[in-house]
Amino acid sequence: MTTEFQQGTGDAWGVHWAPGGGEAGLPPVEVLHDPGDERSVMAAALAAHHPGQGQITVHPTPVSTMRATLAHDVLRALGKSPLANAPQYDFWASGSVLPWRAVAAWISVLGITRLVICRAQGISPSQWTGLLALRALLGIRLALVIHGRAPAPLKRLLDSIDHCSIDSADALAPPNCASPGKPIPWRHAGMVYPASPKAPWCDLPPPPRRPAPDSIRPYKPVVARKKQTAESVRQDSVAADRIHAHISHPVYAAIVAVRFLTGCTTHQATLIRLPEAELTGWAPAWAQPLVAAASRYQQLTAAPGQSSVFSLMPREYEAVEEALLGCRLRPT
Repeated sequence: MTTEFQQGTGDAWGVHWAPGGGEAGLPPVEVLHDPGDERSVMAAALAAHHPGQGQITVHPTPVSTMRATLAHDVLRALGKSPLANAPQYDFWASGSVLPWRAVAAWISVLGITRLVICRAQGISPSQWTGLLALRALLGIRLALVIHGRAPAPLKRLLDSIDHCSIDSADALAPPNCASPGKPIPWRHAGMVYPASPKAPWCDLPPPPRRPAPDSIRPYKPVVARKKQTAESVRQDSVAADRIHAHISHPVYAAIVAVRFLTGCTTHQATLIRLPEAELTGWAPAWAQPLVAAASRYQQLTAAPGQSSVFSLMPREYEAVEEALLGCRLRPT
């Protein structure tokens, strides 16, 4: 199940929102007031985190007012931890737009339809722009938990959008049954990041034997053949978990997956120009959400001359290498 973009994406999505921008077709923002800052309300909000049923709970980083900070809070709630000590990776992670595009891409592919936001009274105006732009793009539901007194700027914001009150913390819980149809692809991060220096490496396959293609000749990936042993199956599972949990940039995650599957270089991966449907069919089940999220991210970027799901700027190659090594994946 995916969440479709509600707005056209022919141009790059700039994460813009302004009062009076149009509420037609959007669900009202749900608001739960918790004037006493009760522990039971926070417990209910945290317990409402059920990504398999299309709902996540976001606990914003206190004090910070940067738009990117809230985007990373959402990414963590989606099970995508940021890389640590990765200077090149930080190029996109610290921006006010690119992390929100990553959020939108993952939410679309993972089928998330509702965000429960704790401590909503502490969110800055810049961060509200990101959340409400995301709502306008995807049509998702926002449920805000306001602990204590709502500040005047938040009251004015709510007056400018369609909203309704929730009377009980029980209303934060998702429906008892998940949506029918194909199960939502979901991996819950259950490991500490960065990986321990003692964590075992997972080896990439040898590079393809044929010469690397040039920019004129598109490269079609071929999954490296492995002898199926208990160890190779374990390595595949470990690598998949690490890629899903620790690479929050959708395109980087998809490229690392392709490299793990084929042994190709990052440059070769950027030359893959198959349609998304064909790529998704080519990839094993664990990599299909990564390819789909990379495609959604590229739609939101709408870069001139872009011809591949895996298109990168030259300065991003090093960031992919950081992501690869950060997941303890080792070229042979």
